[in-house]
Amino acid sequence: MKKDDIRFHVVFITLAYKDVSVSDFFNYAVCQVNQAMGLAEQNVRVTVISRFSTDKKISRNGVEYYFVNDGKSSCLKKWQLSKKTTNLVFSMNPDIIHLHGFFFPRFFNYLLRKNKGKSKVVLEYHSDSIPRKLKWIAARNFRKVDKIIFANYQAARLWAKSFSLSENKWAFSIECAPDSKFMKRESARQISGFSGFPIFLWNSRLITRRDPLTVISGFEAFLKLGTYPYSHFYMMIPDCDEALFMELTQKIAASELLKNAVSIIKERKPLNKIAAYFNSADYVISGSLEDGYGYGVADAMSCGVIPIVTDISTFKQITGNGLVGGLWEAGNAKLLAESITLTVSRTFPTIKDEALRVSNYFDKHLSQKAH
Repeated sequence: MKKDDIRFHVVFITLAYKDVSVSDFFNYAVCQVNQAMGLAEQNVRVTVISRFSTDKKISRNGVEYYFVNDGKSSCLKKWQLSKKTTNLVFSMNPDIIHLHGFFFPRFFNYLLRKNKGKSKVVLEYHSDSIPRKLKWIAARNFRKVDKIIFANYQAARLWAKSFSLSENKWAFSIECAPDSKFMKRESARQISGFSGFPIFLWNSRLITRRDPLTVISGFEAFLKLGTYPYSHFYMMIPDCDEALFMELTQKIAASELLKNAVSIIKERKPLNKIAAYFNSADYVISGSLEDGYGYGVADAMSCGVIPIVTDISTFKQITGNGLVGGLWEAGNAKLLAESITLTVSRTFPTIKDEALRVSNYFDKHLSQKAH
């Protein structure tokens, strides 16, 4: 990219990281990597600065990545600063500073004071919560920020009510893969080893707010109907709450139906193979009680996987209020079973056409090209 062609310079900041290798960063931070790459393709100079366990600089797909070891733990505490990170940001004189997450009010306050209005500042919501003791700092920070990015209007309205945010600060975006990764199911299943009729997918962390126990109960209720006795549910769990994982596996082990119809995949799949696993499924199920962006569902949809998801605002937006897939009331296993039954009976007889419809919907409404 020629210097004269550059429209502006954006620096993305990520303050929490996983204790993995730098190469694995590009496997787990897929949405943020795609977001940066999508901007770089539009003649924007993009720099990603991430706190990390080691210091390193990498150039990849037109984006410069700086990994910063500031000597603190992987998840910066809400009251901590990272001056090493902040100093690097301002050494670059960016036009826009983009911080991922609301979790770090004290760091953000320090960043704003040091910025002194020189760079535009954007804050992006990721299903965050702020401790009550630090809300006064957050409220002051929000007044000084230029834009706050939300996935949907409902989330924006909720935060606006809590912190008196004016609507001219709101912006909306859904981070997803840059384009569709649709492939033939037969080819994909040769790679993944998935089998079933139909095949269901869980593609999310195993944490309380994703409500996996309700999902597994609803799936068991669906199996009990006996309409699709060869159904199989693959739960891809890259991260988990170990206590919740134990509870989940005990619930599966106690049920003959679930033991034969549920497989758990804990290891994170390489980025160059993950699309094959998504493309191996017919349906993706989510039980999220809240979700900032719905990454796992949107990524599966990019491969034409039909969503069966809770009726939270994020999923209503992603699915066009149920235009594709099925919606069910969060926390209600019985209604999940009904939603699976209804969605499968409506779509499975023409599953190839339905998969293409979801993939096309993704390209038109959710992909980087659509934004």
